[in-house]
Amino acid sequence: MDTVTQRYLSFLEATRFERFPEEVVRQSKRSILDTLGVGIAASANPTIRKLLTDYLSEIGGLTKSTIIRLGIKTSAPEAAFCNGILCHYLDYDDINWVYTAHFSTVVVPAILAIGETLRSTGKDVLTAYIASHEITCKIGRAIVEDGDHYKRGWHSTGTLGTFSSALATAKLMNLDASQADNMLGIAAGEASGLKINFGTMAKAFQAGHASRNGIVAAILSSKGMTAATSAIERQHGYCDVTSTFYDQDRLNDELGINWEILHPQKGVIFKLYPVLGGGDGIIDSIIDLARKSDVDPAEVARVTCTICKETAASLTQGNPRTPLEGKFSIPFWIAAALTDREVSISQFTNEKINDPLVLDIMNRVKIQCSTEMKLEDGVNVEVVLKNGKKYAKKTWPPRGAPDNPPSEDELTAKFKNCARYGGLGEKEIQKVIDFTLTLEELDDICEITKLVS
Repeated sequence: MDTVTQRYLSFLEATRFERFPEEVVRQSKRSILDTLGVGIAASANPTIRKLLTDYLSEIGGLTKSTIIRLGIKTSAPEAAFCNGILCHYLDYDDINWVYTAHFSTVVVPAILAIGETLRSTGKDVLTAYIASHEITCKIGRAIVEDGDHYKRGWHSTGTLGTFSSALATAKLMNLDASQADNMLGIAAGEASGLKINFGTMAKAFQAGHASRNGIVAAILSSKGMTAATSAIERQHGYCDVTSTFYDQDRLNDELGINWEILHPQKGVIFKLYPVLGGGDGIIDSIIDLARKSDVDPAEVARVTCTICKETAASLTQGNPRTPLEGKFSIPFWIAAALTDREVSISQFTNEKINDPLVLDIMNRVKIQCSTEMKLEDGVNVEVVLKNGKKYAKKTWPPRGAPDNPPSEDELTAKFKNCARYGGLGEKEIQKVIDFTLTLEELDDICEITKLVS
């Protein structure tokens, strides 16, 4: 009988673009475009831009792969690292609820970096992306959905993301079965990331680290480095060590039948606000109430949010001290939504979190955690005005969820706004959209990387 790892690698090797349903390809292209847009927007942040530029200047290296909007090329691993940080820095990238993580923010930088060095076709890149996603979700179902990996404090984007990057890279590099098995053993030794870093730059670092890790593991194994085989499922292997309990049977779930990327509730969640994923329904509700009832933020007496344990566990910040902490602060989301009737990239500034009206509203927010509620129950929001008027709303599924998906126009608009924020010209913006949404027709992925350089 094949081991779990052998099944995964057989699937990876045998998978061809032609076997993918049209909707699987369409959804993948949407995610790739969305991720690129978020990375371009983040490149405009002067703090992270200088940090990455200084880092690259310090380490030197080859000039093979593009860093988004920095005008710099470096080695494929370091390009994946820097672009992974950029694509996750704003916390605006898509999510997968199967294993509570950001898949695209890790894999898109990896496949662009390696694809650029190999001059991979669009079909090659899509095949690597989709095959890796399918396998990663099976591991995620075992140790996150039916295990305690995430609950114990592991950041799945950083941990499972290392395997995601490695698998996608192996596909593009055409590693043989033995090399790929060793690669996963190396990746298992690299994979890390902790939730304690939420609300800091290190959260994005963990995404970039995972993207780079997978490429490093693939390159080393291709050169002959050995590692433990079947390192994912064996005793003292990755699942065993990083989870107190997990469902080993889920590792054997069928691959490529009911494609994970199309799961009706836990497939791709596109973020329409740059905050922790669990916050989307809260913001939807507050903006809707503020607009329809013409709520004056200065007249708000209190706001009560009732959330589930799962959402509460990831919200590490109360009233934020920094813009990054603001991405994990329900009081800040509510204050921003009430004062501006939107929650956008431009609001996450020191000026905004220290605005007197925003501070006043944040202090009027009460958060209640219900042990009876589940994530899919949504969030109950109640706004009470000083004159006694009450408004209540619950939004579920939130805008952007698989069962409440954004339209093509909405996603394209998000990309355009992000790209403009990042300084990309209108001509280049449209070309990136056109190339990405017809990616299977592209002969060379460099057509995209040179547009976003």
